[in-house]
Amino acid sequence: MFSNKKGTEKPIEIFVALFVILAVALLLLQLFQSQLTDQQQELDQFQREAQQQALRSDATSYCRTKCSEASADRCSLRSLANFCTSYASDRIRAPDFLDLNMDGVMNRDTSLLVGVGVCEDAVPCHAMISDCCGRRITASSCLEILRDYWATTNVNVDPDAGSLEDLGCLVESTVREGTCGMEGSTWFDSTEITFGTGASAESHSYASLAALCTTP
Repeated sequence: MFSNKKGTEKPIEIFVALFVILAVALLLLQLFQSQLTDQQQELDQFQREAQQQALRSDATSYCRTKCSEASADRCSLRSLANFCTSYASDRIRAPDFLDLNMDGVMNRDTSLLVGVGVCEDAVPCHAMISDCCGRRITASSCLEILRDYWATTNVNVDPDAGSLEDLGCLVESTVREGTCGMEGSTWFDSTEITFGTGASAESHSYASLAALCTTP
């Protein structure tokens, strides 16, 4: 009688042992797969960062070349204006782009110019390098350069002398904000300088100037 009971207990013990072994094996497999997934994600992130670093380095070199061209032209207003309307992002071929905030999406970034938005599909050289021809380079100083340069080409930049529409059309045709404007403010609409003097003086951003252009 006792012999039969022990005989029936043996298969149950073996089944329980096999079940425990299987459960442990499945748990170890899940842990292993989780580690592989984490390692793969880390590898993918490392590769993205390395790729973006290479793209950013190439784009910065492109902008420095544009600055060197201005220096070779004795830092003339014309060459500085050309620099100010150059875009680091033009160096990057689709589907790649300057993913400044490393989120994998081409959108608005605020890390390059702290507190100021930049559209990743239109990154201007004035956001990539901070000096050229011994001048501090910003969105504001570039707008001043463009104002002064276009004034030498007989484009009116003084509100007291007449309409600024032609100036606005030049901004509209040569300066790009990018496609992230709906996401928030960027350098395009947050940078303002003064046009004219005295009571007739007006403050304008790139965006407000471009809005003056009514030419289709």
